[in-house]
Amino acid sequence: MGMLIRGEQVILKKHISRIMAWKYYILFIIMLVLAFIFFTDYFSISVYISIAGVTNTDIAYVFIAIGMIALLVSEIKVRYHKYYLTNMRVVKVSGILKKSMDACPYNKIVNVKLSQSLPQRIVRIGTIDITTFQRTEILIKSVSNPGEIENKIYEMMGGARGFAQKPQPSQQPQQTPYRAQQKK
Repeated sequence: MGMLIRGEQVILKKHISRIMAWKYYILFIIMLVLAFIFFTDYFSISVYISIAGVTNTDIAYVFIAIGMIALLVSEIKVRYHKYYLTNMRVVKVSGILKKSMDACPYNKIVNVKLSQSLPQRIVRIGTIDITTFQRTEILIKSVSNPGEIENKIYEMMGGARGFAQKPQPSQQPQQTPYRAQQKK
């Protein structure tokens, strides 16, 4: 990735889940089935328009083309939206010809919100909304295992902001019970 700052390392790399492109995959399958039906004349469908000269084979090729376009659109959506968690920031890179990058250092993050609908919870995908001090947002859309990403962001925020770690049981100060304080 050519958009890294010197000394920056990628901790986690994600992309949009293929499950979110299900509509395009269903369309692709339907178009292939229709093309098969018209190629083999399975249901004895004879479509011939004498004026235009359209045959079953021509219609089958149109269905195949539509199916291939649907498959191409789904793959573009999946492959050209990438999300990176680095040791310094959250980075969202999108685009094919015109690449755009949104980045946010962990110390500027104010809120991290995980959203999942019921179907998304079933297939374990979700969207993470990251808000900064300047009210800018980075949406990490439709990724698999969003809880892992959310936990990693919180972990990195803790290191970036210098939050004090919870003391170990042996390090916690001993508190005197309330009644013992009253007797003194």
